[in-house]
Amino acid sequence: TLRSRRAVAEAQPTPYSADELALFKTSAPAPVNPAAGEKSSPEMSADTAELVASAQKHFSKQEFDQAEADYQKILGRDQNNGIALANLAMIELQEGKLDEADKHITAALAKSPNDAYNLTTLGYLRLRQEKYDAAMNALSRAAQLNPNNPEIQNYLGVTLGHLGQRKPAEAAFR
Repeated sequence: TLRSRRAVAEAQPTPYSADELALFKTSAPAPVNPAAGEKSSPEMSADTAELVASAQKHFSKQEFDQAEADYQKILGRDQNNGIALANLAMIELQEGKLDEADKHITAALAKSPNDAYNLTTLGYLRLRQEKYDAAMNALSRAAQLNPNNPEIQNYLGVTLGHLGQRKPAEAAFR
């Protein structure tokens, strides 16, 4: 944890690329690839895959209660499904159910302690709880595992900003 925190603190701002400089000149952002953030699990049953697809659809429409119900059904079949636990925690974060999110992301991390998504979710939870040092620990580990993930870098930048570390925050945002 200390090594990953040191790496974040010592990060240098990256110069703008030609593509980034071009973004300053355009007014509309480029379309996002909707399949970019999807996870797949080859060992998933067909019923579970249908529930995951339904939950993702509801989540994208911000129908959090229905997405939560789908993940609860998955956990009813397999209470140790790490992906369902982590995704349920993220839904609960969106709903403001921080205690439930804490319980579910802790269980997901028990299954996969070095999963970047789980660590990102934990970091975001700690950020929402205003536990900035704990957020920094989780997010710096997540950034070490997946350094090019913009979501991780964004949460890391916000956390560093709250900690008063402006230059490392700028490096994370860039």
